[in-house]
Amino acid sequence: IVPRRTKVKLEFVRGFTAIDLLLAAIAAVVLIVLIAANFSGHIWVAMVWAIFAIAMFFKIADSDRFYVTITHLVRFSMQKKKYEKTPKSGKSNIKNIIPFESIYQDRCISYGNYYAEVLEVKPILFELLNEYSQNNVIDIGFGNALRRLDDNQVCEIVKINKAMVLDNFAYNENRKYDRLLDQLYEHQMSQEEVDARAPIFEERVAFIEDRNRNNKIYKDYFYLVVLGKDIEALENTVNGMAASLSTALTPVTTRRLTGSELAIFLRANYNREFNERELESVPFSEYINWATPEKIKFSSARYNIDGNYYRTYAITEYPLQVGNAWGASFFLLDRTKVVMKFKKAPKFDSEKKIDKAIMDMETRLYKTGKSSTRIEITTHLQTLRNLLAELKNNNQQLYDVNTFITCEEAARKDVKAVLKQEGFRYTELFARQIDAFISTGISMRDNIKELQRGIPTYTLAGVFPFVSSELQDENGFYIGDNEYPVFVDFFKRDAQRVNSNMMIIGKSGSGKSFATKTLLENFSADNTKIF
Repeated sequence: IVPRRTKVKLEFVRGFTAIDLLLAAIAAVVLIVLIAANFSGHIWVAMVWAIFAIAMFFKIADSDRFYVTITHLVRFSMQKKKYEKTPKSGKSNIKNIIPFESIYQDRCISYGNYYAEVLEVKPILFELLNEYSQNNVIDIGFGNALRRLDDNQVCEIVKINKAMVLDNFAYNENRKYDRLLDQLYEHQMSQEEVDARAPIFEERVAFIEDRNRNNKIYKDYFYLVVLGKDIEALENTVNGMAASLSTALTPVTTRRLTGSELAIFLRANYNREFNERELESVPFSEYINWATPEKIKFSSARYNIDGNYYRTYAITEYPLQVGNAWGASFFLLDRTKVVMKFKKAPKFDSEKKIDKAIMDMETRLYKTGKSSTRIEITTHLQTLRNLLAELKNNNQQLYDVNTFITCEEAARKDVKAVLKQEGFRYTELFARQIDAFISTGISMRDNIKELQRGIPTYTLAGVFPFVSSELQDENGFYIGDNEYPVFVDFFKRDAQRVNSNMMIIGKSGSGKSFATKTLLENFSADNTKIF
């Protein structure tokens, strides 16, 4: 269960809050003054003011009242909208909205007064696990990883989409072929046997190079980013998270990013169209400069990064009941960057906040007579009471969570359709795209805290977005595609693959014989004994 909001606005009169009533009173006073005035046409002015004042309380964009939207627009009109790496007159320095400064000791990102360390998380075939194994990965693996977070640290679950680099697979194919040539030189294989295998390696390498350079494949990559001021505590937290994820029945593999990997990660947060091999010729001192966009320009509904348009949405309401890996539905959206930013909420403050929310909701329930509103308030109350009981009686921690989805301009309709379909409500952050950009960055800053949702440990762990059907063994050979190219090492051993037995199943004419011959051909090329 995802609890309803713990921050509740107290309504005094049928949906009107204290601020609404205060502004209405001010508008009424102005109206009375205009009516009582003695200048020419004061009645017409009073009528126009009355119409404008009434319109101010209509709900429009993102279910905000019109006066709230106007406030955002006025604030946006006063903000700098153009940022550049080397600013000219009238432009602002891009460092004002992208605060990272350097890569410190080759292992973390420095922001001057705090640091960040990054774990890349390898996704698993979550759908193939039984319910017990899924619960174990979520509760024992990811849940315990979240509990490692200190009170003063911020954590981000980040998904970015960037081009796959298949250089290692090309290197492995060349290494295998060199091994054949060594066997030829040592008279362990004839020239005819080598010549028969050579076309297979040529075909493999040609495919890899085509996907590497021309027809690029864009893949989702997942990361856990931990930010804090104490670098030693940060180190302990990251090590603990990696250890916790590896202790589940189905271990989740992680890898700490260092040096050039950190620079590539930072750059991929702003644009997926880049060649990370460029970094090989960039000195270490220029890594941050390379990772930073050249220019960014904001408008009220979107922004442009180096010629590409993006929009950021924030989730405002979650489905009441969710299943395992409930975050995968929006984390796996195509052509998106997704950031879930959270921090531990102090337990005493959390309980106090929930107590106040319960009292406010009970007051609203007492005042309303509308059946649909009473059902909604009753549900809200029940989730808050359950949450309070979990905090009091069980080993649960409340986290203040914000979820942001940044998509390419062309993907916005698909993103909105999926969010609606899955039961999420969202805001388009009209006139707040600068705040959205800052909040989705890899930093401790969150400029949209009013949207934060209090979520307990077990529900937050259940978001588990590290889900994929990818299969890319380091020493494997290419056999086809599912979501991504499939490279299989049939002789790899781990907790799930304890032998190399296989079965090929399919209806008549589906290609079983062709698949078998293809496998045997590739086994032979790799000098596997075939009987």
